[in-house]
Amino acid sequence: MITSLIDLLRDCLPIHAAWSSAAAESKPKPPGSYHLRRYMRVMHPGTPITLPAPPVPKVSTYGTAWELTKNLVKSPFVGWSLTESILSARLWGLSLNPPNMATEVHCRARESGYRLHGVLKKITFGLNGAPKVKVTVQGTGQVLELPLDEKHLFTQFLVSGGWVPEGGRTLWPLEALHDAGFVLVFIYEPSVDSAGKIELPLAPFHPSGAGQWQPVRPEEKEQLKVFATPLPDADGWLEAMTGPFMDAGGSQHVAARTNDTRSTKVVRPRIVVTVSLATCRERADFEPGGLVGMAKIFPNIMVSSGIPLATLEATVKIERTPATTVLDGGDGSKHGTCCGAYQEIGALLVSDGNEIENFLGQPTQKPFWGGTFAYVEQAANQRLGGQRLHMVDRSKGDRTGPRKFKGGKRLLVTREPHMTKAFLKSLIGMGNQVLTGVEKVPGQGEFDNLHLAPALRLDLAKAVVPIYAGEGGYVEPLVYTVDAAACHTDKVWMAPFCSHDCFHTHVRWGSKESAKWAKGWDATGPHKVSGAPMIPVYQDAWLELHGPSAYSYHIKSNYGPKHVSGTWDVVMHHGAAYAQAISDFVTFAKSQINLSLSQGAILEDSKGKPVTLGHAPLMYWLLRYQVDFEGTRVVATERLQFRQDEVDAARKF
Repeated sequence: MITSLIDLLRDCLPIHAAWSSAAAESKPKPPGSYHLRRYMRVMHPGTPITLPAPPVPKVSTYGTAWELTKNLVKSPFVGWSLTESILSARLWGLSLNPPNMATEVHCRARESGYRLHGVLKKITFGLNGAPKVKVTVQGTGQVLELPLDEKHLFTQFLVSGGWVPEGGRTLWPLEALHDAGFVLVFIYEPSVDSAGKIELPLAPFHPSGAGQWQPVRPEEKEQLKVFATPLPDADGWLEAMTGPFMDAGGSQHVAARTNDTRSTKVVRPRIVVTVSLATCRERADFEPGGLVGMAKIFPNIMVSSGIPLATLEATVKIERTPATTVLDGGDGSKHGTCCGAYQEIGALLVSDGNEIENFLGQPTQKPFWGGTFAYVEQAANQRLGGQRLHMVDRSKGDRTGPRKFKGGKRLLVTREPHMTKAFLKSLIGMGNQVLTGVEKVPGQGEFDNLHLAPALRLDLAKAVVPIYAGEGGYVEPLVYTVDAAACHTDKVWMAPFCSHDCFHTHVRWGSKESAKWAKGWDATGPHKVSGAPMIPVYQDAWLELHGPSAYSYHIKSNYGPKHVSGTWDVVMHHGAAYAQAISDFVTFAKSQINLSLSQGAILEDSKGKPVTLGHAPLMYWLLRYQVDFEGTRVVATERLQFRQDEVDAARKF
């Protein structure tokens, strides 16, 4: 099927959002230029763009009376969830530096009173830092390096606002409100010599000339005509956008001559690369439980080719601010950090557990580390920096069923309703339920997730255990001291969820998760299979840390004989997310009840003041450590007990 370029580009997330909103406004008619221009602008190729951060939003905690009623029905014990004003609040600002870079990506954070935070210093699109992507041609194996340069940069779009409807496009089935973004479109027109080899260098797009082409769909030409008017070659731009551009469906069309009495639509075997950045407003559809509102961001490279390809290689390099960077005071309602956080950003690598479930087959033991994670690497850049970590490994995908590494152990909470021998044994001995080994699923690699966030300080001096002596009442309580170094209170990592200045990149979630947004790809598209990697089934992914706050995300696609001409391959389809604040207070309250039941003591800081679960550092500390008492001191026992050699063996397994 011959398709136009604009139809192909509607699979780029920012353009999809703009087109969907325009279509919704213009129903039952197709979107006209007036509707499209509300969201989308076409700019001269190579024009730098700065989208300033939006003003501080005005939001309502409860929203309208109708919203409150719906929330009360949904959550009768709390009656609070994300209101429309929160869901629609604009958050992001950014700059585009063509041809392959975004800089100064800033975001407002609800948890801090919508202060503006510097989130990313730079995003670089290409291959290992160079402005290019690499493909190999099916059959011949010829390597083509596609330069991301101004010569091949055909057009660029600036998109502000827009809506991604649920199920609107196969590639993007989750609903979202788009905030701000851009799309850069690079076009390459290969020519084949007499020996069947593609001639280099690759040419940019060449228009046929005014009057020499017909649109695939006449309405598209009318929709986009106003965008072309200010451009130097308006007719050439319209031809590429709305004329017969590429065969989408598998059969390869090549340039051909026709006689004067008969004509046919044919297209050259073009290759298109897009570099795009989409930012989204807050939604609670990132981590599996929907506990935290997240502002998603999608730095994508997309490739579509009329020539059957064998492989694709590309890299997205992301550089965070090395320390928490506050750029304005927001609404002034919050002062300082949320929880005495350090300023420096740190890197935490995580592999999610696949085994933990209760007798109903539901994930349990959350949010404790032992019941959420398989293993972790804290301050990961110190030991693993500069190494290319295989995050999605298809070489292990041909093994049937899960594979199990036998080392390491996890301490689970005794009171969970696990009807297993280990659980019953732990009840008799009043000890922990211990889970040994790590199960992995096809495609799962060394780690699943990367958290870039500051650590927290926990001022904890002692634990007081009241002793009740029957009718005589309480007697002198038992007091246990806390050694900061031994109990690891000096540096507390925020996980498995967090709010303060957290940037998350997740390539896979645990295989027991059921939320649609936590599911991975199958052969038909994204968000289909629990536990599967969240990238196309023909992709492998690697991650390389360049320090505590920067990393490269690299993919290689191996299509084999199954590459379909005119379809898109997407790099970093899952994107990343910047935490906003707790969104589901019912679930959050349950997690705090879990923690309070496991705490077993009254905790005090160095000034003798009680430390409660409302203090975030304590909450995160208790998620990771089990509190025990020995002699006169507090003992913090790791819920994940893996030696360094066991972590290395498990990630390579």
